[in-house]
Amino acid sequence: MIALLTGEIIKKDLDSIVLLNAGIGYRIFTTQRESSNLNLNSEAKLWIHENIKEDRHDLFGFSNIEELELFEKILSVNGAGPKASLAVLNIGPITELKSALISSNAKYIQQASGVGKKLAERLILELSGKLSQTALEPDSGNLKFNEDDEAFQALVSLGYSPKDASKALDKVDSSLTTQERLKLALQG
Repeated sequence: MIALLTGEIIKKDLDSIVLLNAGIGYRIFTTQRESSNLNLNSEAKLWIHENIKEDRHDLFGFSNIEELELFEKILSVNGAGPKASLAVLNIGPITELKSALISSNAKYIQQASGVGKKLAERLILELSGKLSQTALEPDSGNLKFNEDDEAFQALVSLGYSPKDASKALDKVDSSLTTQERLKLALQG
C-alpha cells in the first residue's frame, strides 16, 4: 500500500494532478482546493489513499493527514464512494464540514455533487458519533507527525495510522537508533 508520495507536479487538472516520483507519473485525485494550492513544477508531499477495484486503481491525495482521515471516514459510510467522498470534502473548509456533520446540517452536505438527502443523512448518522466537538478545535500539538522520521514512516508502511505511529514513537527515546526505536514502538 502506498501511504505517502513525494515528487514534482508535472500536470494539473481541476480534480487531479500528476506527480512524478522516481520516473513514474502517478495520477492522484485531489480536492479542487488542494489542486489550486499546488503549483506546477514544484515539489509536493501527499498522504495517499489507494482505491483498488478489479477495473481501476485510483490514488487520492491530501497534503494533511486530518483531511485524509476524514476522507476515509466518509468513504466508510455505505453508499459513499471515493468520488462522492471527495465531493463532500470539496464543499468547504474541513472545520465547516465537521461542524455540519456534528450539528446535523444535511443541507450543507447536500451541496456536494452527487450527494442527495439520503446519503447526507446517512453521513450525519454514522459520522457524527465518530467526530466530537473537540474535533473542531485545532490540534493541541501533543502529537507531531514527523514525516521525515524513518521510524515513523516504517510504522505507517506497516499499517499504523499516522496518529498511532506518533503515539507509539512518543513513548520511545528519540536518541536511539531508528531500528531500536522501531523495535520498542512495536513492543508497545
